[in-house]
Amino acid sequence: MGRGVDHSAERSDAELISAVRAGDSGAHSRLFARHSGPALRVARAYSRDAFAADDLVSEAFDRTIRAIQGGRGPDLAFRAYLYTTLRRLSAEQSSRDARVRATDDISAFERPTSSADPAVASFENRVVNSAFASLPERWQEALWYLEVERMSPADVAPILGLTANGVSALGFRAREGLRQAYLQEHVVAVDTECADVRGRLGAYSRDGLAKRETLVVESHLDDCSKCRAILVELRDVGHGMRVVIAPLVLGSAGAAALLGLGHAPAASAAVLVPRWRLHRPSGRAVAAVAATVVGLAGAAVAAAMIIPTLSSVDVAAPVAQPPTVQQPAPVSPPTATPPPSASPTTPPTPPPPLAPLVDPSARPAPRQPALAAPPANPIPALPPSISLAWEDTGDLVLGRDGLIGVVVTNTGVSPVAALSVSIDLPAGVTVDLRRTALMGPPTGWSCVPVGAVVTCSTTSFARGSSSVVRIPLAVGPAADTVTALRVSARAGAVELAAAAAASVRVAGFGATVILDGAYTIRVAGASLLDCDGSPGCVDARARVGLSSRWDNNDWVMSEAGTSTTRLDLPPGATVAVARVYWSAYVPSGASAADLGGISLSAPGAAAVTVVADRTDRTKISGRDVYQSSADVTALVGTGGGGDWAAAGAPLVTGTNTYAGWVLVVVLEDSSLSPGRVALFDGLATVAGSASVSFDVAVVPGTEATLGVVAWEGDAGSKGDALLVNDSPAVPATGLGADDNAFDSTADGFTRPNSFGVDAKRFSAITMPASRARLTAKTAGDAYLIGAVTIESR
Repeated sequence: MGRGVDHSAERSDAELISAVRAGDSGAHSRLFARHSGPALRVARAYSRDAFAADDLVSEAFDRTIRAIQGGRGPDLAFRAYLYTTLRRLSAEQSSRDARVRATDDISAFERPTSSADPAVASFENRVVNSAFASLPERWQEALWYLEVERMSPADVAPILGLTANGVSALGFRAREGLRQAYLQEHVVAVDTECADVRGRLGAYSRDGLAKRETLVVESHLDDCSKCRAILVELRDVGHGMRVVIAPLVLGSAGAAALLGLGHAPAASAAVLVPRWRLHRPSGRAVAAVAATVVGLAGAAVAAAMIIPTLSSVDVAAPVAQPPTVQQPAPVSPPTATPPPSASPTTPPTPPPPLAPLVDPSARPAPRQPALAAPPANPIPALPPSISLAWEDTGDLVLGRDGLIGVVVTNTGVSPVAALSVSIDLPAGVTVDLRRTALMGPPTGWSCVPVGAVVTCSTTSFARGSSSVVRIPLAVGPAADTVTALRVSARAGAVELAAAAAASVRVAGFGATVILDGAYTIRVAGASLLDCDGSPGCVDARARVGLSSRWDNNDWVMSEAGTSTTRLDLPPGATVAVARVYWSAYVPSGASAADLGGISLSAPGAAAVTVVADRTDRTKISGRDVYQSSADVTALVGTGGGGDWAAAGAPLVTGTNTYAGWVLVVVLEDSSLSPGRVALFDGLATVAGSASVSFDVAVVPGTEATLGVVAWEGDAGSKGDALLVNDSPAVPATGLGADDNAFDSTADGFTRPNSFGVDAKRFSAITMPASRARLTAKTAGDAYLIGAVTIESR
């Protein structure tokens, strides 16, 4: 939901680059039309006249296209490669003309390694550049357009091949990734106190710490200029992008031309004065921050960007709270014959830097006290500005769990106090308090549901900050499918922004869990049934001998007694969320309540009865089947890894039957790079020539590893397939790499053949957009899809 404008008819840069390599001449023109304007602005900074700039752009495009056609050049970041080519061409021409010797040429933007320019060489050794270079290329590309060139998500969308909402979501993740990478560069080889505080700065920059932790961090910031400088970058990642990365790619002149500045990209005074106190910092504190930021940014270019902005800030005058605009003190007009005066014994207070020039013989006007009345014509404060975009978290589906996410961004010039975001829910859709408690509230926000409206509030929302408000929902089986969700943002009684979202869908899979950070997913499953133990059965268990005898339908199946699977957990990982799924044919006469229980045993522990929080029912081959599931986070968190056992689920024995169970565990593992994990579930039948398709939310530009929980897939019958955006997904385990994606393979099970239970992972696939269309099909089998996991990096 919330997909925004559809750019599907317009090819992205990556698609156009591929088309150029394939010989599509029309793709040349589209790339030129898209990027020639910004390239010309940069070229004019290096050229003596407009004609020379045009020639420089034409030659740069020609070289870039020839590089692509030759199998070299960019795969994604066309504009960055083009800018670098412009600089090289300018240096070559300057050298030929013997006018200026170029010393700031660098290698390709993606991994700059060397340069003759001292300022650029200094940048390359600094933490901002290191953090940026560690990000995925897709994130670098998004940050360049959004932070350096300050393009809107709608303008970036066709370049990246996404929707505007997809760009907003990608930009949010890229900024968070840059913040974490920036912090990681600093939490190395420092004393214990700094290391502890720096580990909390990311949450502190977004007002996400408890009051006690906040006081600890603020006390440290009062005395540590280096940590204050780090906070500057965390609160405005665009500052580091414009101060360090833009000059690195474009040179200071090119960066100034592109960004429309007189000399070089300038950091605002508001950025340079960290606001960890409500009062204004002392002059010493501001000077220390400025000096440290200059040190981090490096060299003369950064100094030219930052230091002049301090000249317009009076760091000594005490003020009760940060002013929005500082007015120069009024100066008495000069008179033809100034009155005589004695020479003062001490030098007079100089006028502020922005005061107009006066007759040197006139007495300087006294400075206005800090709390004096405002001038006659004050400059009015700009109103707050907030933008809202729906994060694509998948569809809301009747009778399913679901999630909604709202990307909130302060696009104004000042912080917004008492900001609230309200979401109007259709009838039958409610906040799932159980999962809210499990996943925790949005960082820095407090959410309260009242009737059909859930309101999330924060006491202060900093300038330039962006946050995702994500709320778990429960969609009833009779929910309103006509009325759309609506979200609005308010500061006090003033509505700042509003947006509508898609309505509830009748069918599909709903999001049960979506978590961002250092998470991973493990699945482990087992059959609750077993064949009769004859020699042919033993071969079928091991998947040897005649494949025509491997299917669960070939045997008389009875209860396995103890059904065991092994759950392997990485060392040091902690359980964030865990769910157990079990499925079977519905026993004759069983009620809905009868289907909602299973006995689960942790390694070395007694069995515990687990009660389902949701049961889905459907039909396969004309017979009733069910899938029940329950949250077992606390149980798995205590039981840990090892051999888990299950028994007691309602099932049907005999011929043509299956029954099984699967654990899906989300783990937090600090050794992993940041990413996203998601769990979508439902119950869909795939039979005969009829395929089943549904959408799931993914992270555009990432490598996604899918896991699937499926039932009744046959080990010996080929023809089952899972397509992701029309491309076959290749199972990482079992025999499905041939042409049978669902072949009774359950990770963790003690035997190769799990007799109708699939719990497996598939090889990673690159996701081009915020939605992935999954299609399950078969050449004649009948099976069910019960849950899908997605792990993105």
